[in-house]
Amino acid sequence: MGLITEIQVHLVDPTTHWLEIEFQLPLIEDELVYVGSSNKALGYALKDGTKTLMLESPARPYNKKKPYETMA
Repeated sequence: MGLITEIQVHLVDPTTHWLEIEFQLPLIEDELVYVGSSNKALGYALKDGTKTLMLESPARPYNKKKPYETMA
């Protein structure tokens, strides 16, 4: 019971993660669009965004002495 429906973590390579967050509502990049740009009293409309947010983050090695090695 909340805004987030699913979180997925994708390992792209040994040093990069993708975090995919899915929301119940289209909250990402939604915006208010005013009917009259000079007169905001005329009202506005909501422009729906998307439900999914993708974030990229570098992974931290657990052992600081020996970095990850790529397998050939």
